[in-house]
Amino acid sequence: MNANQGISIIIPTYNSRDILKKTLDSLVDQYLSKDKYEVLIIDDGSSDDTRSMVEPYKSIINVSYFYQQDSGFRVAKARNIGIDSAIFNRILFFDAGMLASPMLLQKHYVSSLSNSSGVTIGMSYGINEFTTENSEDLVGILEKNSVADAFSVMKQNTQLFDCRYEYLKSINFEINTVTVPWILCWTSHLSCSTEIIRELGGFDEYFSSWGGEDVELGIRLFQFGCKFQLMDSFESIHYPHYKDGEKRKETAKQNIDYIDKKHNLHATKLMKNHGWQEVIRLA
Repeated sequence: MNANQGISIIIPTYNSRDILKKTLDSLVDQYLSKDKYEVLIIDDGSSDDTRSMVEPYKSIINVSYFYQQDSGFRVAKARNIGIDSAIFNRILFFDAGMLASPMLLQKHYVSSLSNSSGVTIGMSYGINEFTTENSEDLVGILEKNSVADAFSVMKQNTQLFDCRYEYLKSINFEINTVTVPWILCWTSHLSCSTEIIRELGGFDEYFSSWGGEDVELGIRLFQFGCKFQLMDSFESIHYPHYKDGEKRKETAKQNIDYIDKKHNLHATKLMKNHGWQEVIRLA
């Protein structure tokens, strides 16, 4: 077995100290052996002293902290710092505020053994593209239950399911039947080969506003020949935090224009006027 077989978890953050702490707490309590994963926190210029919150975790799990000056939204650059620094052969992109089930890393690890060059997409409770619907219900469950127990409770409430769930259920979760699987490539919970993503040059650092940098990377992973697969269970929770939905729609539109100019695909043109489900249907 490759000596560097394991998971490097890349988490960009910006002034999210409190919800990042919840993420780290969930990553401490993992079934996967602690010598098989590392956590890379890349701070995109926070002013909330995130560093001091992260420091105590270094005695519990393998955590590295990186800081880049605040020069605006630079999540692509932040993730690339993590990619360059990763020591394991598999990268898991995870966001600040994502809560991991105890089995999450084990499942990504097993997936990497059977599909080392593939891309694994994970679904999450509480994921919506632009809104924070059902936030109160989700927070209420987390306040009354441990993270591990919350998964069992949320399983009974379809309103909390990932916004991609109903579509994926309609295709029996066989993402390999989708002609443009990259449009479902959202880095809130996604893993892929460290070697391949480095060969592709990581994220395009043109992106300096929210939306699209993960889908654009997905296009290149797909064109490289990576097979996309779906994790067959919910192993993460998206802890609610404020989103400016209208602003996100505006910046996403600008970034879609850039993606289309870069790749000039039928599907990227469809993205200008259609949501992801319509793009899948029409592509």
